[in-house]
Amino acid sequence: MKKKTVKVLLILGLIFIIIVIGANIFNKSTKLEMVQHGEMEKSYSFDAIVIRDETLINAQKSGVLESMVEDNEMVRKNKHVASIYESEIDDEIKKKLAHVNNRIDEITKAGDMSSEAVSGAFRIDSAIDDKITELMHAMDDKDIDKVVSIQNDLSLLSDRKNAMENGVEYTDDMLNALMAEKQSYERSLGGAKQDLFSPVSGLYSTNIDGYEEIVTPDAIGDMSPYDFDSISKMKVSAKTLTEKGSVCKIIDNFNWSVAFVATENEISKLKEGSGVYIRNSSSPIDVYGEVSYISTPTNGNYLVAVTSDVSCDWAMSERFVQIDLVKNKYKGLKVPVRALRVKDDTTGVYTVVDGIVHFKKVKVLHKDSNYAIVEENNASSGGLLLYDEVVVSTNKELKAGERLK
Repeated sequence: MKKKTVKVLLILGLIFIIIVIGANIFNKSTKLEMVQHGEMEKSYSFDAIVIRDETLINAQKSGVLESMVEDNEMVRKNKHVASIYESEIDDEIKKKLAHVNNRIDEITKAGDMSSEAVSGAFRIDSAIDDKITELMHAMDDKDIDKVVSIQNDLSLLSDRKNAMENGVEYTDDMLNALMAEKQSYERSLGGAKQDLFSPVSGLYSTNIDGYEEIVTPDAIGDMSPYDFDSISKMKVSAKTLTEKGSVCKIIDNFNWSVAFVATENEISKLKEGSGVYIRNSSSPIDVYGEVSYISTPTNGNYLVAVTSDVSCDWAMSERFVQIDLVKNKYKGLKVPVRALRVKDDTTGVYTVVDGIVHFKKVKVLHKDSNYAIVEENNASSGGLLLYDEVVVSTNKELKAGERLK
């Protein structure tokens, strides 16, 4: 008798669980999602060549290049940017001259840092301690080259600290002494040095890759998909130009281009003058540019050039890049594609407010397989609003004005 009772209770408990689960499933049969602001884009990826206006600077002498300015530093026309020392001059003098120039740079940059002097000096003290530890290890290892290098680093750190702590008078005295030392070394070099000056204004660079005279802005208007393929397969090195005496260059950083090969579908609706965005795969920043050239088609492919006047690091230093060409950006309200409904030839969504179903007309700007961007129009009466809850899926027949049960 007891066994039968237990069995009945188990059956009743199972039935109760099934009823509860079924009720929960029924209650959750309508899925809602809150509307948020969103952004989507239509883009394509390409292998591209960066084309810049680059002016090579040639040296009459072969030897060692000493830059007077930093790479990628903006220089004016006729600026003394570098010097060439003949290779046969005394290596020891070259090293001493380079070290003096580094010390002058350090002291000039440090200057009188006033309010930053205390925190700056603290950081330098920490760096000096680290260098001293490195020096001790190098001495233990009897690594003479490393010892000399670390000693030079310590000298530069000491110059910077003294310049920050002792003010303008000390800095001027130290700079005068170093300039006199530099002039002494330069006099000992005699005619073994050739100074180089910037022929134009722009960014100074020692990064010569050999393509400076191959891909130029003037060549863009004649390029074809075949030319792009040929350039991509070229075996080019900087040696081609350095053997001619090219040692550095000036880059016009106000205009640069990327060239790539695209199909008709990928550039549909684009024309010369169309505004687009370029994104390098190594950089998250979108750069605005305009389509400056579209070639005649070759086997269904087009050579396309996009030109920009927005300065960015990768465009000044890289040659072959992977880019995303963003043809359009769409901003608005982001809703799931499954929420879109067509009612009486009108596209819209069902929303639920206080349990009441509403049908709201929407204008779809762009969509993919998962989401759509629809126009946000707060002035429209009965329009879709931010944070509205839209019906994504339901097993019920929805009617505007009825309560969702």
